[in-house]
Amino acid sequence: MEPLVARGGFGTVNSSDYKLFRANKELYEELSARGETLIAAALAAYLGAGMKNDPLPTEKELEADLEKLLTNVKLTATFGAPIQELYSNLVRKTAQKLTNKEYCRTEEQKSYRRAYDKRRESFFKSKLYVDLYEEIYEFNVAKADEWYQKLNT
Repeated sequence: MEPLVARGGFGTVNSSDYKLFRANKELYEELSARGETLIAAALAAYLGAGMKNDPLPTEKELEADLEKLLTNVKLTATFGAPIQELYSNLVRKTAQKLTNKEYCRTEEQKSYRRAYDKRRESFFKSKLYVDLYEEIYEFNVAKADEWYQKLNT
């Protein structure tokens, strides 16, 4: 039941978070959303008022995102998946950002990006984050155990 943001996806088939996802998707989504919200709020507080906005992506990041999205469009088309339209819309939006030069290109934007990235990285290495992450994990495990006990009673 670790927050999905930390690992970028599901754990193994035997992991407790995956088992809860299979057993009770609503509770899983609720716990994941809670964890993500707490981490986002802590990050915002840690960054301070001067860094409220995420920095613009670099041109290379946008191009890499576009390439990944185009690959996903092709894969979903191959399988006839219903999310193809979603990927197509994301491709259009990403391509439009490149066309309109909505990426990090001025020295001021680059400087803000460096400062933001450095501060953000220090947050994820901080004791504050580690403690928060542990609290989220313990809370999630307790809620899942509570749900399993109600299920077995």
